[in-house]
Amino acid sequence: SSGINAEYGGHPTYRTALQMAGSKKRRDFRRLRKLKKIAAKRNVEWETLDVRDFGPLPAPPSFRERIDAVLANPRFRLRLVKVGSKEFEETFADTHAVYARYQSTIHGDTPDKCNQSRFHNFLCNSPFQHREVENQGAYHQQYWLDGTLIAVGVLDILPRCLSSVYFYYDPSYEGLTLGTLSALFELHLASKLSRTALPSLRWYYMGFYIHSCRKMRYKGRFRPSYLLCP
Repeated sequence: SSGINAEYGGHPTYRTALQMAGSKKRRDFRRLRKLKKIAAKRNVEWETLDVRDFGPLPAPPSFRERIDAVLANPRFRLRLVKVGSKEFEETFADTHAVYARYQSTIHGDTPDKCNQSRFHNFLCNSPFQHREVENQGAYHQQYWLDGTLIAVGVLDILPRCLSSVYFYYDPSYEGLTLGTLSALFELHLASKLSRTALPSLRWYYMGFYIHSCRKMRYKGRFRPSYLLCP
């Protein structure tokens, strides 16, 4: 499991004028021009300067600020739907359609292995489904882009942890590294719940980890984390 206080991001990189001179990015071109003006005023060689000469750099946005900025985009919608709810039933056909495409394309399953009945037994028939406990139980976190469902994260929200049960996506969006993105959004959800509705929640559980499995390696990139039963 991974601690929910994990931060995503890092310290700003200080780039020298010479590094920017070899870049083709417009941003570096503008920075280099400004550095040359600073060098002329100081009567020094511009090659000796770096971006710190612009003055104090602003602090990088926090993990929470980065996620909130994505959630503010009107094209993107993240919906947390409780299994068995009216909203869940209304979107069941959409979630199953994405699941069937994912299983057949990514895992090579035949249509009979990913029909609605097997999908329901695998990811919807949860032991928590019939427990009426506020802010806890089995949920599907739906990722909508431009009104189209592109991915679903299956979650169990428990008193002390948020457990990531399964994640699947439309293979058309495979290039977006949605597995990593889902973990970031789930960390954000766990952090939010621990601050508000569920203060006893302390952990984010990413599920099984097999290092030799390429699809699971992204889990090992999150820090700090603990590997149980290695």
